[in-house]
Amino acid sequence: MKRILSIAASLLTASACACGPGQTNDCAYVPVASHDTRTADYELPDPARAGHPVPFRLRYPVGATAPIPVVIWNHGGGATFWRNPRGPSPRISDGQLGSPERSKSFARAGYAVIHIGRMPLEQLDAAAVRQCRQAGWAPPSGRLTRQERQTCMHKLGQTVHAPANIAFVVEALRQGRIALPADMGQPLDLTRIVVGGWSAGTQPTMNLAGAYQRFGDLVIPPTAVPGVIGFMADAPRRPTWACAFDEDGDSGFQEDSFDGIDARPFLFNTAMGDYNGQDRCPSQARIAAFLQAAPGRKLLAWSDRPEIDHATVDLDSSLCADGDAVRASVCAGLLSTGQAWMDAVLGGVPAAWTWLGGPNARIMSDNHLELHRREARTTPDPGSAYVPLNHHTRLRTQDFDWTDSARHDHPVPLRLRWPVVRGSAPLPVVIWHHGGGTTSWRDPGAPVGSRVSRGQTSSAEHGEALARLGFAVVHIGRMPWTTLTADDLQTCAQAGMVLPDACREFLGWKVHGPLNAQFVAAELQRLAATLPVALDWSRVVVGGWSGGSEVTLKMAGAQQRYNGVVIEPVGLPNVKAYLLSSPRGPAWAGFNSGFVDTLEANPADQHHSFNGIADGAGVLWLTGRDDRGGDLDAFLVSRPTSFFSAARGAKLIAWSAQRSADGGPVHGTYDLGQCGQLKAVYCAWFENLQAAFLDAVVFGRPQAQAWLASDAFGRLSGEATNLMGR
Repeated sequence: MKRILSIAASLLTASACACGPGQTNDCAYVPVASHDTRTADYELPDPARAGHPVPFRLRYPVGATAPIPVVIWNHGGGATFWRNPRGPSPRISDGQLGSPERSKSFARAGYAVIHIGRMPLEQLDAAAVRQCRQAGWAPPSGRLTRQERQTCMHKLGQTVHAPANIAFVVEALRQGRIALPADMGQPLDLTRIVVGGWSAGTQPTMNLAGAYQRFGDLVIPPTAVPGVIGFMADAPRRPTWACAFDEDGDSGFQEDSFDGIDARPFLFNTAMGDYNGQDRCPSQARIAAFLQAAPGRKLLAWSDRPEIDHATVDLDSSLCADGDAVRASVCAGLLSTGQAWMDAVLGGVPAAWTWLGGPNARIMSDNHLELHRREARTTPDPGSAYVPLNHHTRLRTQDFDWTDSARHDHPVPLRLRWPVVRGSAPLPVVIWHHGGGTTSWRDPGAPVGSRVSRGQTSSAEHGEALARLGFAVVHIGRMPWTTLTADDLQTCAQAGMVLPDACREFLGWKVHGPLNAQFVAAELQRLAATLPVALDWSRVVVGGWSGGSEVTLKMAGAQQRYNGVVIEPVGLPNVKAYLLSSPRGPAWAGFNSGFVDTLEANPADQHHSFNGIADGAGVLWLTGRDDRGGDLDAFLVSRPTSFFSAARGAKLIAWSAQRSADGGPVHGTYDLGQCGQLKAVYCAWFENLQAAFLDAVVFGRPQAQAWLASDAFGRLSGEATNLMGR
């Protein structure tokens, strides 16, 4: 597949698109086939499961001339109900009628679509009751009440029996036990099956792809079904940890469940507004499965528009045609993306892969829908490395110990690191924020003016890498707030930081971190004539690692909220780029970061902290699957949340799904530290990518822009780290 061009669109001024603004209709994907369609309904009892009913609707193309590939589609919601419970067989379930727009588009393109209705159990035996007790859906002992029995039957029908339904129907078709309509023209091709679904229907979809589920002590292992070659998930279910505050959000998927999703092609479709108003779980968590799955033609169609809600992702006709231009454009993009996906995976159509590899979905949706991808691992190619514009080898440092009289003489220590260069041209500036919270003095007994903090001496490897590229790097140490006024104590109490030490940490880190950067920038400019190096304040980069990335995010435009305390963004002028190494995740994922989502019924009332991240500057994120730092209880795959929520522009993320136990990077690797043994190659890749990014965004170097827009980084890392752009 050709490389997705969202990176090129972000960083290059010229467009290589086959279609463009004003020609959005030309970007729509046109399936290779077009058929009339019909439907047939079935109801099968499974004798291996005490006659458990499995109803389904078959929507098929009429008059096919070759064996027909199959799409098995799983409806949203839980276990469904009969529309005619006492009617003759086949009875019709609500579930088998779901997602009609998706179904019709696939059948018209020449694919047979099987909609299976997930039914509650009709009877409970001892084994079923035991499963419900294990899962916590029934009391641990005693006779079940009528309501408890109904709950148990519905839960088992939705979870345990959903993958079994698919396996049962496929096997029944393979054995010829289902009479298919004669006007199909050809038999079903059961060697080419894509399994898909919407919302709760993505649970059995991801189960078949390799993800296990656990409810209490009940484990549902992945189900293998022969002939399944790909998957598609509209509104993929979030992991349970993202919905810990809401019982309805319990999907059974644990932190490591999605690691089991194998290398078969998988398309995920979701959006910023993709929560259903009931479970109240953050929409960005739906991306977790895409990020954790094994690489290999994994695509994510993502819209950052809050009006693209849960039902819109299902292409609900009443919403897609309601007159809203944004919604209509995204619906069209999702429709074309799904059609191209089926032609690519089931039909093996090269033009479909080409369409998916281009900017077509983005352009036809007026930039409201973007495609991201994660390709399969290959052999790393060192020859694809980027050659930086500058590579200085002689570096110098000087420490400063300043106090800010406007803030009760708050100490602001820093280290200035710069390259020795020919000439007197001023150097662009990087403001760097160290990891952790506040820091301490290395020499607490030293007199004021000569002290050195641990913070200003950390991230040394990262600072040296930036200085070698031609930047003057300012490492600022964040000190605890020392002077606690009555107002300070009241603010801390409101934020939940009651103890004095917690208050000093909160104020020194969360409130005064960005203010330190403003103070340092002003002082360095005021004292320019006395400095050992000239600084170019028209070209500024702000960066940080781990806890320092929290300060960087706020300087980039992200707002923080701690209970009733709102900490507004604080920035600097002329910032061309932001560097986020191990970016802090949102509060809902276990990080004490203050970055929040308020999910309101009216999209206009929603607040997403990361939506404010700068649209006028480039941003580079470095993170991955095992990027575990001090937030040991935080869920790591949430670190990219700010990438998917930020305003579009020159935004890039390098994401590694490789587990540290298998040689993948760890927390310190993203700070270009902890680079021993197997981690060294990751440090080299990240440093190379950072060099290309800064050369492109800060220096405007065409060679760097072209390198980023190509698949060079993928070749360099062998796709061990995937580069995605917005």
